[in-house]
Amino acid sequence: MIASLLCTLALGWNDTPRVDLIEPGIAPTQITATFVHDHTRTLFRATVVARKGPSITILTAAHCLGPAEIGSRIQIFQDKAVASGQVQAVVRNPNYRPAPSGDIPGADNALARIKLDEVGDFPLESLKTAELVNWAVPDPDGELVTIQTIDQFGQPHKVKAGNYTNPRWLEWGPTYRPVPGDSGSGVFIVRTSRGKKNLLLIGSVVDRSQRGGGASVLHLRDRWLREALQAEALIR
Repeated sequence: MIASLLCTLALGWNDTPRVDLIEPGIAPTQITATFVHDHTRTLFRATVVARKGPSITILTAAHCLGPAEIGSRIQIFQDKAVASGQVQAVVRNPNYRPAPSGDIPGADNALARIKLDEVGDFPLESLKTAELVNWAVPDPDGELVTIQTIDQFGQPHKVKAGNYTNPRWLEWGPTYRPVPGDSGSGVFIVRTSRGKKNLLLIGSVVDRSQRGGGASVLHLRDRWLREALQAEALIR
């Protein structure tokens, strides 16, 4: 049985990947974030999917960030740069169920809006937004795909993964075993159309198992995701 990969504090990351192993467009969309709530410090990963001025919208794992953290102070990191801000809105997948009830496989994802107010030496222009996939990948009937992701230490991973157990649940073998703090890392695929490469975000790393790891997958035809991205709370 797959065990939930809890977010945790594991400082000492380095978000500079070996871009020769994966698509270089992934790294600028990835951040590491940490906050303190109820005297507990949490660290997780996320993908920037929208940015307007000093505000960013991120996709991450629902078990890392939820409505209870709205108003919490938060820090984000990219490489060695750091910025501070506040969690202003969080929308979880409505099918997600926190522990101990257990979630529907593949529902562990959430969108959040962060307003940055102390950017320090953080180069906001370095934050790039990822393109969310518009259709179901992998195919709901089960498909093997090559995914690319970057963990909290900046280590890139390129592995074969499939969703044969559940359409919304992507699993892979021992080539990459996520560790606490990797939750929320963006999971990408590359599609080529008319000779042009398209880098598409299909989900987030959320779990580990004895066999390897797993991710929740989603796409823009998901009603909750589409409505959340259009909500004023997440785009203003």
